Amino acid sequence: MKDSSQTANPRGPSPSGEPIVAGISPGPLDPSRGLLFSNPEGEFEGLDLKRYLAILFHRKWLLILAVLLSLVVGVFQTIREPPMYRAVARVQAIPPSDSLLGYRDFSALASSRNFAGDQLQLLRSTALAERAARTLNLELTPKPSLAAGQPSFFDEMRQALSHWWLRLRGLSVEPEQEDQADRHFDDPVASNQAAIAARIRGSLVVTPVRDSNLIELSMEGSDPRIIAALLNAVARTYVNFQTELRTEDATSTRRFYEEQIERTRIQLEDAERQLTAYARSRDLIHVDDLLKHMQSEYSALRDRLGAAERGVFQAEAKLRAMREIDAQGSSEFLGSPVIQSLKTRRGELEDEYQRRLEIFLPEYPAMIQLRRQIEAIDQQMAGELDSISRSLQIDYEANLKEQQLLADRVEEARLELLKVRDETIDYNALARARDTIQAMYNGLLSRVTEAELVSGIVQDNIRIVDLASVPSRPFKPDLQANLQKAVMIGLILGLLLIVLLEYLDDTFKSSAEVEKETGCPVLGSLPFITAKARDPSPPNLALSVATNPTGPMAEASRSLRTSLLFSTAEGAPKILHTTGATAGEGKSTACISIASSFAQSGNTVLCIDADLRNPSLHAIFDVPNDVGLSNYLTSSVPPAEMTQPTSIDGLYLISSGPLPPNPVELLSSTKMMHLLKLAAERFDHVLIDGPPVVGLADALVLSQLAGATVFVIDPAQVNRVVVRESLKRLRGSQAHLIGVVLQKIGRAGRRGYGYGYGYGYKYNNQYLYGYGQERHERSQA
Repeated sequence: MKDSSQTANPRGPSPSGEPIVAGISPGPLDPSRGLLFSNPEGEFEGLDLKRYLAILFHRKWLLILAVLLSLVVGVFQTIREPPMYRAVARVQAIPPSDSLLGYRDFSALASSRNFAGDQLQLLRSTALAERAARTLNLELTPKPSLAAGQPSFFDEMRQALSHWWLRLRGLSVEPEQEDQADRHFDDPVASNQAAIAARIRGSLVVTPVRDSNLIELSMEGSDPRIIAALLNAVARTYVNFQTELRTEDATSTRRFYEEQIERTRIQLEDAERQLTAYARSRDLIHVDDLLKHMQSEYSALRDRLGAAERGVFQAEAKLRAMREIDAQGSSEFLGSPVIQSLKTRRGELEDEYQRRLEIFLPEYPAMIQLRRQIEAIDQQMAGELDSISRSLQIDYEANLKEQQLLADRVEEARLELLKVRDETIDYNALARARDTIQAMYNGLLSRVTEAELVSGIVQDNIRIVDLASVPSRPFKPDLQANLQKAVMIGLILGLLLIVLLEYLDDTFKSSAEVEKETGCPVLGSLPFITAKARDPSPPNLALSVATNPTGPMAEASRSLRTSLLFSTAEGAPKILHTTGATAGEGKSTACISIASSFAQSGNTVLCIDADLRNPSLHAIFDVPNDVGLSNYLTSSVPPAEMTQPTSIDGLYLISSGPLPPNPVELLSSTKMMHLLKLAAERFDHVLIDGPPVVGLADALVLSQLAGATVFVIDPAQVNRVVVRESLKRLRGSQAHLIGVVLQKIGRAGRRGYGYGYGYGYKYNNQYLYGYGQERHERSQA
C-alpha cells in the first residue's frame, strides 16, 4: 500500500511551480520536531554569545590546562624568588613663582608646564647620583647586601611584551630599559663612588604622583637598611642641589644685570651728548615753548588776514553800489543826512512848482525862480554823492593794501614755522632715544636691587615630605599577586590557543555555515548515540529507528522523512541517492534511517547497496552477500533472486554482491537504469547507498540515475574544502541536490554548538528534552 503523502504534497505545490525546498518554503520544521536550528534569512549573526560559550565549554580542558600550568610556574617562581624590600620617599617640587618684589629667579624663567618634567630628569641624572654617592657615609661590609635576585618569569614576560610593543610602534628601547637587572643591587657594594652612582641611577625609580606636586622615589633591594639609606641620601642631595642652583642663578643674574647697567650707562651718556650738540647747532633752546609761540603768532596773523579780507569785500561792495546810484532814482538808499535833507527840500520845491504850474506858465518869473532852486539842490546832491564815492574808493584801497601786507606776513610766519618743525624732528628723535635708554637704565638699576634682595631669600619650593624608613617586611615574592598573574596569563594563553585552534579548524560549526557553504538547505540531523543509550541495543545505530521507535534516532529520522516529503512539489523523491564527501561520515546510516522511517509509515522501500567498493548494508542487516547488484549487472541473475527482506517490515535490500573490478562501468550500464526503473514501479521508495564523492566517479554516475541526491555531512569530521569540491563535482554532473543531512550530532568530544536536535518521547506522556534518553534511563534506574 502506497502512502498518499508520497504522490501529493499535502500543502500543494508552490505558486511558482518550483520544488518546495526545506529551509525556504514551507521551510524546515521547528527544533521541537527534530530539525536543525537555522538562522532565518536576514537575522543578525554578528555576536553570538551562546556560540562563544559553547566554544569555551568544548575547549574547557585546554583552558583549564593552560591555567594550571601557569599556576605551577607561578608557584615555582614564587618559591625560588629571594625576598625583596622596597623603600619609598617623597619630595615636593612646586614650580617657582614671582616674589613679593615682582622678581622671578632664574629657575622660574622656564615654563611651569615643563618644570615637573625637568625635576624628574634631574632626579634621574648622573650628576645627582654622583653627588649622593659622595655624600653617602655608610659602613658597609662586602656582602651582597642589595641583591635583587633574578627577574621573575612574569617580569621577563612583561618586559618582553613591553619591548615588543615599543618596537612595533617604532620606538627605541634604551639600554637601561633593556637591562632590568641594573635596577637592583645584586653585587657587593663597590668601594668607588662612580660604581655606587651608577647603581643608584640604575635602581632609582622616580614616579610623579598624579594631580599633585609630589614625586615618589623608590628603590628595591634585599637589604632594607641600605636601600633606605641610599634613598634618603638621594632625597637630601636633591634638596641641597636645588638650593645651590638657586643661589648660583641669583648670583649669575645679578652679574648679568651689572654688566648690562654699565653698557646702558655708556649708551645714555652718548645719547645726551648727541642731543645737546644738535640743539646748539640749530639754536634750539626750549623747543617746545618756541613752537607754541610761533604757532600762536601764526594763528593770530591768519585771524587778522581774515578780517582784512572781509573789510576789502565790504568796501568793494559799497563802492559798486555807489557807482550804480543815480541822483534821482536811488538816493533814498543812501544814508547820508545831507542828501536826505536836500532830497526833502527838493521835494518840497517840486511840489510847490507843480502847484503853481496850474496857475502860472513855466516862463513866469516865479516859476523860473523855483526851477533854479530845484536845479541848485540837484547840483548840491551830485556834489555830495561824488564826495561819498571818493571816500568809499579811498577806504577800499586802504583795506586792500592792508590785506596784501597781512598775507605776506602770514606766508613768512608759515615758512618759519615749517622750518622750525623740520629742525625739531631730528631733535625729538634724539630725545626719544635718550629717554628710552634712560628708562632701560632705571629698570636695570631696579632689577639689580631686587636681585640683591632675592639672593638672600630662601625660596622653599623644594622640600622633603617623607624620608624613607627601613622596610620591615618584603614586598616580593607576593604569592597572591603571582597567582593572580598566573591565572591571567593562563587565561590569555588558553584563549589564544582556543582562538588559534578554532581558526585552524576548517570544519562546520553551525547549520548556517553548512547552508552558506553548500548552498543547499539542511533537511535534518541525525544524532550520535552510544550503544548504552540504545533500547534495545541493535547491532547498528540505524536499526534503532525500528527497534526503538520513541528514541532520538527514530524521531530524527521521522523529521528527516517529513522534510523529504516537502522537498519537492510532488512529495518525496521516488529514487533517492545518498552520498557524502568522504568515507565514515554516516551516509549508510542515513540511508537506512530514511528507509526505515518510510517503511514504518506503511510504504514499501527498497535499499540498494551501490557502494561496490566498500559495501556495508548486508553487514548492518545481517544478510548474506553472495548474490547482489554486481551479479545482476554482470550476469543474468533476475532481480527477484537478489532482493532480500530485512528485519524491518516493508524494507527490502539488494546487497552489493561480490566486488567487481570495474564498478563505474557497471553502474553506468543500461541494466542499472533498467533495474532502477523496475524498482520504481514495484516499490514506493528506492534508496541508493552510494560511495563517497572524493576520488571516485561512482557517486557522479548514481546521482545522474537517481531522481534526487542527499548529501551527508559529518560537520565535526569533514572540512569545508572537501565538501566544496565534492558538491562542485556533483553539480558538474547535473546531480539534483535537494539538501544536506547532518550526521553524528552530539558526539562526545565533538562540538555541539550551532546544531540543534529535538526531543524524544515515551508513550507515558513524559517528554524528554535533550540529546537522547540516557539521562532519563539513569534517573529511572
